[in-house]
Amino acid sequence: MCIRDRVIDHPKLKKDKAALIMNVSPFIGNVSEYRGIYTRQHAYVKTLDGPWFLFDNIADPFQMNNLVYKPGYQKLQKEMEIVLRKELRKANDDFMPRQYYIDKWGYKLKDGAIDLSLIHILPHAFRLQRDLLDSGKIDLLFLEAAVNDRANGTDSLTQIQSLEGIIRHAKTANPNMDIIMMSFADPDKLQDYDQGKKPVEIINHELVADHYQLPSLNLAKEVRDKIQQKEFSWTYDFKAVSYTHLDVYKRQR
Repeated sequence: MCIRDRVIDHPKLKKDKAALIMNVSPFIGNVSEYRGIYTRQHAYVKTLDGPWFLFDNIADPFQMNNLVYKPGYQKLQKEMEIVLRKELRKANDDFMPRQYYIDKWGYKLKDGAIDLSLIHILPHAFRLQRDLLDSGKIDLLFLEAAVNDRANGTDSLTQIQSLEGIIRHAKTANPNMDIIMMSFADPDKLQDYDQGKKPVEIINHELVADHYQLPSLNLAKEVRDKIQQKEFSWTYDFKAVSYTHLDVYKRQR
């Protein structure tokens, strides 16, 4: 991850550093608020309920062995907790529930907005103004619908027209808005690539991106290639697309 590359493992650093990570206000799936730190060797994360996970990133680079509450690691866990609290003080973060920050920053959530990512592209096009643009000026928009369009059986014409509608609407609201299109992975797309076929949804995304000269990230192909190289496992790393990697460990506790 970029934090480790640029902060923790930077060759010019003479002493260990702690990089603060957080999910202040989760909106998707059964995701908890969390705060955590990465050091050269360890990753430690806690939720509002307490310590969530502790990993030794050198001995366990794929983070498969959660050391939280395990015998022999209590001292390390306490030390990481002290470092985390120090970083939170530096960030002036009291680690409150998500609603505290929603109220503090004046966000207005309307019915259904939280689950917007779980529907296909057509409702996005009609709800863009209400669920996104009405909240204020948007400078950067990440647009991804390839996963749910496959799951919902959205036809190609609807996909293309809806993507185009979102882009044109967004650019009308802010002509200087940067838009990055993304196509994430799912089992059907992985199967397509295994059969030597490019998924239709990705073809449609890239067709629209090319027309509007927008960057398009084919994350599905990247994930599939990493799985083929045994760097990832769909079962353990990506089977719950709507959850973060951290939630896999929470469900195993």
